[in-house]
Amino acid sequence: MSGDKNVFYQKSADANLQRLANLLSETQSLIGVGAWELDASSGNVLWTDEVYHLHGVDPEDFNPNLGDALSFYHPVDRPVIEDAVKKAVESGIPYTVTCRIVRPGGQLRHVKTSGKVESVNGKMVRIYGLIQDITDLKIAEKSLLESGGLTASLIEAMQEGVSILNGQYIQVSANPAFCKMTGFSEQELVGQIPPYPYWPEEYYDYIFDRFKQDPEPGKAFKLVFKKKNGERFKVMVSPSKVYSKQGDLLTYFATIRDVDEEIRTRQQLDDTLYQLKKTTNSVPGVIFQLLRVGPREIFVSYLSEGIQAIMPHLKPEMITANQSEGLELLLGPEQTERMLDLLEDSANYLEPFNQSITFDVAGGKKLVQVEAKPERLSNGQITWFGYAQDITELQRQNLILENLVKMTTQQNNRLLNFAQIVSHNIRSHTSNIMGLLEIIRESSSEQEVNRMLEMLGETGKKLDETLHNLNEVLTITRNANPIKEPVNVGEEIQIVLASFSGTLDTLNAQIILNVPDQLTIRVVPAYLSNILTNLISNSIKYRSPERKLELRIDVAKTSKGVQLRVVDNGLGLDAAKYRDQLFGMYRTFHGNEDARGLGLFLMKNQVEAMGGTIDLESEPDKGAAFIVNFV
Repeated sequence: MSGDKNVFYQKSADANLQRLANLLSETQSLIGVGAWELDASSGNVLWTDEVYHLHGVDPEDFNPNLGDALSFYHPVDRPVIEDAVKKAVESGIPYTVTCRIVRPGGQLRHVKTSGKVESVNGKMVRIYGLIQDITDLKIAEKSLLESGGLTASLIEAMQEGVSILNGQYIQVSANPAFCKMTGFSEQELVGQIPPYPYWPEEYYDYIFDRFKQDPEPGKAFKLVFKKKNGERFKVMVSPSKVYSKQGDLLTYFATIRDVDEEIRTRQQLDDTLYQLKKTTNSVPGVIFQLLRVGPREIFVSYLSEGIQAIMPHLKPEMITANQSEGLELLLGPEQTERMLDLLEDSANYLEPFNQSITFDVAGGKKLVQVEAKPERLSNGQITWFGYAQDITELQRQNLILENLVKMTTQQNNRLLNFAQIVSHNIRSHTSNIMGLLEIIRESSSEQEVNRMLEMLGETGKKLDETLHNLNEVLTITRNANPIKEPVNVGEEIQIVLASFSGTLDTLNAQIILNVPDQLTIRVVPAYLSNILTNLISNSIKYRSPERKLELRIDVAKTSKGVQLRVVDNGLGLDAAKYRDQLFGMYRTFHGNEDARGLGLFLMKNQVEAMGGTIDLESEPDKGAAFIVNFV
């Protein structure tokens, strides 16, 4: 039983499908439209029955391919359809063209054909579309134009309603705008005699009387028309009559404007402008329009209220009302000149511009990013539509982010460096210890064992010293954001110098200080003390035996903070040669037995932990100058 039911449903579905196919065929025949398809791989063409009928061939006797289909087109029109298909294949954009085809018996038919390309993975698989027989429309149009002395381009281009009557006041044509206006189709209007369906009954006599009068050139009159749904509406009619040489009326031609629609359109435009203004004023930024009326003569034609978020005292109308001075009122003289240069370049090349502008406001400055795109108007003038946004806070956040990234990068580099040092130095000591233990384990000489134990003790001391040094480095590295405090730099320098006073006096060293009074910098006090101690200690340790030690300490404010320079006349070194090694751990350059190669490394880590930089300028036997920048 279930199987019988399935068969029933299948037969029912097939019957419905067949009815739909019949309905589609009948519909295509009724409206004179057929469908076609071109298989790209085989070149075969598939036509519906209406396409066969339109071409005047029998589907039983004719099996078209692409060449056959194109051969029907008039020789003059064939390049048009071929070019349309080619461009559709290349660009994927659908086409619609009007052409002529020639049936086998020589009969000419006008058709409108449309096509669309279907692609899979970028490869065309088929083209399909519709073709419509518009021959009757062309014949009616020709008759209409001949009777009214009009041009086809005029009828097609007119946005107003057009109604054409013949000499007997029979409606012979109505353009799409008039049909849309009244709600009647052209088929419903053509052939009608007065009173026409769009005349209200209460105005029959008045309207007909106006139609019989000879129109005054250039003068229109107002009437009331009726839509198909019964709604009345006001129209403005501009009539014209064409007479034969014998004085007979040939054509009554009238253009009709829907006055009510104009009022509604104007109201909609006003509402749209109001909504647009509300929208632009609600945008978190400034929307503006500029207009170039001459070289370096640019007006601000529109400015949204968002400008008040940047400059609270400024109202948009203050700028737009003062056209010739609007930009200068907004930007100031200096920035206006720069902006005019940018706008002139933008106008010459029709390229967008993007510029940051600084606004002076109460309490400081605001940075605003301005972007605008130029367009050329029909009168040759250039206009810009643009957007401006306050990026002051964004810039501040970006600087914070940049500093954070910089700090994180430095921190990661220090950790990587630390990991490499740990790996190298501790492995070296442990390898040494393991080697000594192996010798002790295998040795049978008490004397050799005692000597290995002594060496094991020395290695243990060096391991302990290494762990101590690494701990100092780790302490700095872990403290990525040390707490900084204001420190009087001059007083701190005097304290550190006092700790070296005995040595400096013994060496009869010359000390030169150039430090502003009461100058404070925000630093980690312990770090600053260690930095100064290391720098002064290095000047003493690496002094030249051939001359008296001269030590100069300069401190000065910079645009970014404070700079410390410690300069001596000691041994110096080839800074360019050792640039990559200067601040490395356990790096020494003069063979001094007391040098651990840790001071410069620790200094660099401490300076960078506070957000600063350190550098060295030096040449052999010409002294050294350490430059430390604090921020």
